[in-house]
Amino acid sequence: MVIRMSRLTVVGFAMLLSLCMLLLLAECATPVIQPSDAHAQLALDSVQEISVVTSGASVACNFVKQPFAGQILYRTSTGERVPGTDIQFWKVSSTGEPELMNIRTDGEGRFDTTVILVNHEVGSSTLHGHVAVTLRASSCRPKELRVDDSWRSRAITLRCSERGP
Repeated sequence: MVIRMSRLTVVGFAMLLSLCMLLLLAECATPVIQPSDAHAQLALDSVQEISVVTSGASVACNFVKQPFAGQILYRTSTGERVPGTDIQFWKVSSTGEPELMNIRTDGEGRFDTTVILVNHEVGSSTLHGHVAVTLRASSCRPKELRVDDSWRSRAITLRCSERGP
């Protein structure tokens, strides 16, 4: 028996499979354990891997600690660059809401912390995760950062309208 499918049918089927895989991957980033009492907590640092058993395909989510460091500088109205010390770091939480991160800069505008990335393994392929971070400071334009496994410490300059030297 031969089953004939048009190119459009094959493309549609492939898109449907891709959508199903994306839905499975979204489950990896969503908390799956609901504590039954106030004392039960899932420590994300202790989870190394989550595997999803599917028919014929393997999907795994690996949590990776990624160093996130750098130096924040303001560019003043005169063009001078000075250390940024009143910076807020924001990320999108698992619920989709903005979440203030507990990151502080020192007197030189330097910060050094760790973020958790979620890498997805689908069969023999790996989809590397990232964290979208927004830097905010009064009278400055927000600065969008993408923190992934290629992040290296760097100087980050914010453009500010009312900052003096």
